[in-house]
Amino acid sequence: MKTVTALVAMFFCAAAAYSGAAPDPGAAYCSQLIPDLKFIHRQLIENSANVRYSTETAALAAAAYDAEMAAAPGCKGKIDYIRGVKRYIASYHDPHLTLNFDPAWLKGTGLAMKKLNGRYFVIAKIGGMASPGEVEAGDELVSCGGKPPLDILESEVLPFEAFYNKEAALYQYAKRGLFLRSDVTEGEETACLFRKGNKTFGAKLKWQQVDGHELLEYKNAYVRGPVYKFERIEGVPWITFSTFDPKNPEEAGLLSEFVEDVKKLRGEKIIVLDMRGNGGGNSDWGARWLKNLIGYSPVLPGRALIWASKANADYYESFMKKYFAEASLSPQEKEDWKGFVDCIKSRPDTFLECDSKLEHPDAKTERTGFKGRILLITDAGCFSSCEDFVLTLRLTGLMTQLGLATNASTAFGEIRVGVKTPSGFAKLNFPQKVFLIEGMGQGPLKPDIGIDYDVTEELKGIDSIKMAVLAKLRGGKL
Repeated sequence: MKTVTALVAMFFCAAAAYSGAAPDPGAAYCSQLIPDLKFIHRQLIENSANVRYSTETAALAAAAYDAEMAAAPGCKGKIDYIRGVKRYIASYHDPHLTLNFDPAWLKGTGLAMKKLNGRYFVIAKIGGMASPGEVEAGDELVSCGGKPPLDILESEVLPFEAFYNKEAALYQYAKRGLFLRSDVTEGEETACLFRKGNKTFGAKLKWQQVDGHELLEYKNAYVRGPVYKFERIEGVPWITFSTFDPKNPEEAGLLSEFVEDVKKLRGEKIIVLDMRGNGGGNSDWGARWLKNLIGYSPVLPGRALIWASKANADYYESFMKKYFAEASLSPQEKEDWKGFVDCIKSRPDTFLECDSKLEHPDAKTERTGFKGRILLITDAGCFSSCEDFVLTLRLTGLMTQLGLATNASTAFGEIRVGVKTPSGFAKLNFPQKVFLIEGMGQGPLKPDIGIDYDVTEELKGIDSIKMAVLAKLRGGKL
């Protein structure tokens, strides 16, 4: 059984506003702060691998819980509610541990941002949302409320986010934390400065509710990218693959194509696999892809321990049924899954080693077909199962990693999603597994050949990293 580590999208988990928000009179939100904190804390103590495995994490979480419970009586409204529960979650320092709020709470300014070599630029205007006409794609953000972007992220955004690696977090929250968040008041304005060429100009950005359709367009265009795309560029197979987590039958169908199409590439000398922005999901998809290419999927040496609470066992059983419905699995794969779930249900409230693949790290199959090379392109958006796949590809001896370093997972994964708080305001997502595997939870996975952004090309809408890879291929440097 392969690891199944998922990154739950955090677009509804935004952070603090630049300017001090006016007191929110919504007492209904504050009345739910203490009950929700109690519920979240109890759920994590009973079911998360974080607390059960790490005494250090448990101590930090307990201290944060006490602090938030003590501060809760001072709550004045929705924003204080959001910050209270998020500050507690942030104490775990695990980006797999997240809260998703009511989508109607999300506010935006209409600007999509990107971090390029330490600078922050507008990459697009989000359709359907008003933003000042003088601000255009390519403009550099200088400051908002007198604070530069880095200061805003470090002092007002990241304190409310459970990030593990700071550099990766700055990359991620440039896209959503700067101008897409939940704890702002609709209609509130933020005075910002932008740079266009050598000219600096001011603009007032107005926060407004984000339409669900426009948010989806934003995510697909500027955050995740295509689920699966195959093309030949100058004769080289180029695969763009942005998720292990299909959201609907159509996306599951695309991942099935991703798995099956690679059988046709066994005779290629080079395959480019572009996994930038791949936030993870069910890593079985990657294992099946690799099996179809080289005949087997290398086993990551180590152990995977599952916290087998009754609630977690029920969740695994539900996930298994969903996965059976969306993926074309062989009878043996289905049998393995059933055995995996039976193992989890066998002994409650303990750590179990039910992943049979990890119990036999020496088991291998002879390679079949493919004797070429895999050029893997990554960036700080590669997270969770994407990182798992990078480690697996390294074991083949056929892969060269290019581009930017990945994000950084903790040693925890296998996410249980959608646990509703008593108020219904938020849904909790948390890890059920700890991975005692070399390379996991030890920081970003750095490329063999680093390629930075070319800011000038990026601001022209050119994918500079892709162009650099192609240039190296033409020059025989890869």
